Amino acid sequence: SLIVALFATAICTQHCILSLLVVLCLASSMSIVVATIVNVTGAIDLVGTVGLCILAGTSLDYSLHIAIAYSHSSASLGRVERTRDAMAEVGGAVAGSAATTIGSASFLLGATLVPFNT
Repeated sequence: SLIVALFATAICTQHCILSLLVVLCLASSMSIVVATIVNVTGAIDLVGTVGLCILAGTSLDYSLHIAIAYSHSSASLGRVERTRDAMAEVGGAVAGSAATTIGSASFLLGATLVPFNT
C-alpha cells in the first residue's frame, strides 16, 4: 500500500522528494500506532485493523494537502519560506479537519461495535 501511496502522491505533487516525505509520514504514523497497539494489547484485532485503514487515509490526506500547498508555493522562495507559505495556506484547514475528526471520534470511544464483536 505504500507503493500505491507513493505513486498517488507523485501524481498529485509532481515532485519525487515531496512524495517520499509524504509516504515517510504515512509509514511513521502507521508504525507508531501499530507498535503501540501491539505493545498495549498484544495483538491487532479486527476493529484495530479497521482503525488502521482509517488512520492510513487521514494521515495520507493531511500530509498530502500540505505537500501540494508546498509544491504550489513560489519556487523563488526558500524551503523555510515555502513551508511557512504552505502552512499559512492550508494549515488552519488541516488542523480544523483533524480537530473535527478527533472530536467526532471521541463520541465513539464508549461505543461497542456489534458487527465486530468476537
